[in-house]
Amino acid sequence: MAPRRSFLNLQEDLCKVIECQESINEFKVRGRDFTRKSPLSFQVIVKSILHLFKESVEFNLNSLLPQLNKPVVSGSAFTQARYK
Repeated sequence: MAPRRSFLNLQEDLCKVIECQESINEFKVRGRDFTRKSPLSFQVIVKSILHLFKESVEFNLNSLLPQLNKPVVSGSAFTQARYK
């Protein structure tokens, strides 16, 4: 049971970090990155990167974005946003 609980704690902590504006400011490359209302928010990019090793970018975006109530975008758009 302990390893499962540790994973849940890690998951909760990670969600807190990627939702925190201070963290977003720390990790983005330029001050203007992630300032628009885009379906590819900082949170979406981080969550997608964490899922990249399971399936393709397109597959992840097609399943993750609707769960987050965001419109689906292309893999190319994600790749460009990932470098911000």
